[in-house]
Amino acid sequence: MKHIIIFMIAATTILSGAVSAFAGEREAFSALAGHKYEKAFKEFKAMADKGDARSQYNLAVMCKNGKGVPQDYAEAFKWYQMAAEQGHVGAQFNVATMYYSGQGVTKDYVRAYMWAGLAGVEGNTGAQELKETVAKQLTPAQLAEAQQMVRDWKPKTK
Repeated sequence: MKHIIIFMIAATTILSGAVSAFAGEREAFSALAGHKYEKAFKEFKAMADKGDARSQYNLAVMCKNGKGVPQDYAEAFKWYQMAAEQGHVGAQFNVATMYYSGQGVTKDYVRAYMWAGLAGVEGNTGAQELKETVAKQLTPAQLAEAQQMVRDWKPKTK
């Protein structure tokens, strides 16, 4: 009986966290729809700071586009990188494009290939095209390094 009560308390705690996260995300998207960007940013930031990859991605989009905050490519890259490291495919593609163009980060074709390769594995067609474009910029040694980075990559957990 004692174990059942402990299990029920644990389950309730976990579910209340999930419901709270869902409510925060719903609030954030509702604010976005109403063009209340500062409120949306605040809601996404609270969840992003707790490691939520989707919220990190959405913050990055807001930073890149200057919605709710001044446009800041370096800040956008930071949030995209956090989400990408957790396996968020859209963020992986955006990290790749930012490394390729040097937007918010120093140009790095090896890392651009790596992130495009990871997003491409998940079926992102834009990433597949970018990977092919980047490959033409790499030496054979750089290409081998980038391909090894794709093989060795493991997502970080929250």
